[in-house]
Amino acid sequence: MISIFTISVFAQKADTISTKENTLSALEQKVMHWGDILLKDSLLENRKAAAEQLFKSLTTALQAEGSFAYPFDSVQTLSIQYPSDSTFRIFTWQLYVDKDRY
Repeated sequence: MISIFTISVFAQKADTISTKENTLSALEQKVMHWGDILLKDSLLENRKAAAEQLFKSLTTALQAEGSFAYPFDSVQTLSIQYPSDSTFRIFTWQLYVDKDRY
């Protein structure tokens, strides 16, 4: 008696996309956290530290695979500008220093 067992394994692209989106979503949450501190904290020292962390978190997020297609539209403290051909993005934010300085 001969028995042959075959096991097929298939990677699902949807799972890969979902994992990427979850990772980017988590990174977006970090950027949102630092953006909130940057905008709302009363101490300049804390706002400066938040600006540095926002930059680091955003840099990490933008280096992740699939980040160019990710909108980052939940981050209200960022301005994201595209040229008409959408070949790149410019991310900006404000660091309030005092009444007349940003």
